[in-house]
Amino acid sequence: MTTEQKTISNHGRNRSGTFDDIFGGNTANQPIFTKPEALYRSRLDDNGSALSFVMNVFEKSYFHYIDTPEEKGYIQCNGENCTLCEAQIKLDHHILTPAYNFIEERMEILAIPPTLKPTSLAPQLKPLLNKGGLLVNIVKKGYHYEVTSSDIPAGIVIDKDKVMEFKEAYDSRKFALSDIYQIRTNEELETIPQIATRLILKRGRVA
Repeated sequence: MTTEQKTISNHGRNRSGTFDDIFGGNTANQPIFTKPEALYRSRLDDNGSALSFVMNVFEKSYFHYIDTPEEKGYIQCNGENCTLCEAQIKLDHHILTPAYNFIEERMEILAIPPTLKPTSLAPQLKPLLNKGGLLVNIVKKGYHYEVTSSDIPAGIVIDKDKVMEFKEAYDSRKFALSDIYQIRTNEELETIPQIATRLILKRGRVA
């Protein structure tokens, strides 16, 4: 496993790049990173997921979940002055880490909820996250998880080329793990009717 560790802020989205990226013309709600052509989130269900942790990299990503006729899904929190925060849409976060999926034969991003109940994912995974060379099987049944680990069986291999390609792109800051969640500007979010109504009710007037 590699030993890189990135420090992520406790709210909103971090920024990294050149001097112009940070101090130039990018607005607060525009993504800095170029999202790769394919970035996959690990799907956890009762069929089980066979993963191996191959990078000692973690991000704490804050997001809102919205479900409207116009937009549905996870939206990254825009941090200070976030429209969804103002509209009182629940703020949540996940711990994100890369993993190799043996079934799909690809690199994915595992989203770990912060819940610390014994049957939750985080406490069961914590002892395994910094151990390489293991096959970690995760079964999700409702809100409960079953996590088991073992040595990687003979005949099953990690595609090192795919791991290195992912690692080099991440280290070059071509993407962030949090890019598995959508990014919308505050202006875009305010055009969603339900969000606009929430803002009017919160502000007490039409903007």
